[in-house]
Parts: sequence; C-alpha cells; structure tokens
Amino acid sequence: MKNLYIILVCTLFCCCLASCGSTQKVESKGESNFTLGVRAMESNDYTAAADYLEKAVKEKPNDWEPLVKLGDTYVKLNRPENAKEAYTKVTQIVAKQSENENAKVSLPLLLAGGQAHLYLQDYYKAFYCFREAVKKKSSDYDANWGAGYCKFQLEVYQEAKLFFEVCHELQPENLDVMFYLARSTQKAERGVTKKVVEWYEKNAVAGPKEASLYLGDIYRHSDYANRAMEQYEHYLSKGGTLDKHTAEWLEQQKAKIAEQGKKENAATVAKMADNTVVETAPVKTAPVKETLKVCPKCGRLGDKNAEICEFDGETLSELK
Repeated sequence: MKNLYIILVCTLFCCCLASCGSTQKVESKGESNFTLGVRAMESNDYTAAADYLEKAVKEKPNDWEPLVKLGDTYVKLNRPENAKEAYTKVTQIVAKQSENENAKVSLPLLLAGGQAHLYLQDYYKAFYCFREAVKKKSSDYDANWGAGYCKFQLEVYQEAKLFFEVCHELQPENLDVMFYLARSTQKAERGVTKKVVEWYEKNAVAGPKEASLYLGDIYRHSDYANRAMEQYEHYLSKGGTLDKHTAEWLEQQKAKIAEQGKKENAATVAKMADNTVVETAPVKTAPVKETLKVCPKCGRLGDKNAEICEFDGETLSELK
C-alpha cells in the first residue's frame, strides 16, 4: 500500500511538471529571448534575465537594446566587469551610427549611449549623447536629467542648474531633482536663496540624508545655531558622520544649552516664596526654532543678526 502511494504521488508530480512545461511552451511560443529577458527583469529574476538576454545578444550582436538591458541586469547581479563590457558595446554602436552622416541616431539610442557612458564614468561623451537627445526633444526628462548630472559631475554648476530646472518643471515633486537643483544653485550662485533652503528642507524629510548635512552647514554659517543643531542631529540619526570640526561645534552648542538649563533650574528654586522643601523636576531646555531672514528682492538668506542684504542693500524680512 505504501509503495502504491509513493508511485501515485510521483506520477502526479510528473504530470504537474509536464503540465507546467506545456504551459511555459505555450506562453513562450513566438516570444523572443529579449522579450523573455525583459519580463524576467520586471519580475526581479535577474539570473534568468541574464540567461535570456545573453542569448538575445548572441542572436543580434549589433542590436543595442538587448545590450543595454543586459548591462542593467549585470549591475543588479553585481557583476561590474560584465556590465562594463555590455555598456562599452552600446557606446561603440552609438559611435558607429554617429559617424555615418546619412544615419539618424534615434532618441532612445542616444539615451542608451548616455546611460552607458555614465556607467563608464565618461561624463564628456555621456553629455554629448544627452545633449543631442535634448536637441531632438527639449522636453524629454531623461535627456535633461542626464545632461544636468553630467555637468554636475564635471563641476559646471551653472549649466547643470539649467538642465535641472527643466526637470523640475517636468516633475515638480521629484526629490532627486530638488536635491541636485539645490546643490547646483548653491554652487553656481553667490549666497543661498530661500528656494534652495526649501528644496533642502523637503529632502531632509524624505530624501537623502546629505540634505540635512548641507542644510545644517547653511544654517551654521548664517548663525542660525539652533536650526543647524536640529539638522545635524537629524543627519546623525540617519547614520551620517560629521567631520571633526562640525562635531566639536555641535558638542559646544549642546553644552551651552545644558548650562542654560542649569541656570533656569537655579532661578526657579530661588523664586520660591516659602521655605517648603519641594522636589523640582529639572528644566529641559530645548533649542528655540529661529525665524529665517531673507531679502525680499533677491531671495537670498541673510544672517540671523543682519538687517540688510549684503548683495543688494535691501532690508531683510522674516521668512514665515
């Protein structure tokens, strides 16, 4: 009886396998390895995706689309050398088509070439691809983002800012765009505008932890000590590390607040009208949120104790 049960289970299992295999063949019938590879990527099955896409590349070695997807898959699989090889082949295809005066390089191919050069950290060639893509379609988000990122890496911040501004118009709530737009604007212009502060503030809540660090630096150098402390503490809570000078400054500010708390406790005890011994809870002094001052004309952030904008002489007003 036991042997009969085992045979029955094995028979059913084999039938299931045959059924699954039959179903897979029906689903795969007529579908290319490229399509199956993309589907595997969408399912986060990157091992299977690599297998399909490698076959697709062998079938069409001069087709850039499987190569791009294969490079993306290798990145996910943490195979940098393989990814580099795939992306290099993409750049070669772009270069070959660009050399042919009669050939028109498509927008998707230019974006793929830009992406490939970015991975290879060749920002000059990547920018060329993205710039040509912008020429083809000025409102393309990926083209403007790529061009802006290349210029940012090349430290040409004024130009980077222009591309990121287009991205911001296209996707006004995108935190990544706000972050790089804030960084580019801060580095390109003298002084920090209220928009830069706003972009950093939004990123400090839900974006990269570095936003809190940069915002803390801005507040500290403008004498908004309490705001700076708040941002540095937030940065540390997210796993950030402060340099020695900044860490020492933060500890000094904490010591000042602790000392102020002791004085307030002593003052509370001294004001007691009777001689009754009363247990008093220590007063915890928290930093008071400071009101920012900005120039109504240029929008630049003014120092905490300043009254006049150092850039255009306008009287500073409080930023509500």
